Amino acid sequence: MEIRKLNTLRGLAALIVFVTHFSDITNWLDGVLGGGSGAYGVMLFFLLSGFLMSYLYLEKDFTKANVTYYFLARMGRVLPLYLVVVVGSYLLSISGNNTLYSIPDLNALLGHLLFLYGESILWSIPPEIQFYFIFIIFWACASNRSGYIYLSMDPLINEAFFQN
Repeated sequence: MEIRKLNTLRGLAALIVFVTHFSDITNWLDGVLGGGSGAYGVMLFFLLSGFLMSYLYLEKDFTKANVTYYFLARMGRVLPLYLVVVVGSYLLSISGNNTLYSIPDLNALLGHLLFLYGESILWSIPPEIQFYFIFIIFWACASNRSGYIYLSMDPLINEAFFQN
């Protein structure tokens, strides 16, 4: 599903990330626009992702079929390219070539494959994958809600405002 009005925010987030990386690589404007500013664009992507996932999934029943579809959709979006880059970087690194990212040993490779951390710009993938798992908990809780939570401990207020 696409909410077209969010495309401007997606474009802004992509532009922030692009300009930051461009500034870091070329030292454009003396690198003023680089140095980690791209994290704001990534955070905007995370915000959009959280909103869209809530919009798409929280109203659906928490069933095995829906959860399976969710995992396949989320993982299929991120994992294939991530795994190619991480394994390729590892193989290049152990052969002495750091053309992609430096993943020099088995511990670093496992850290990437278990989504504990990411080298360089790969840092954003582990939090994204971790959020996908945490979202399942929110989805399960949202689907099991059974009523309203009374905001007051005073029975008179509850009786006045929360009549059946």
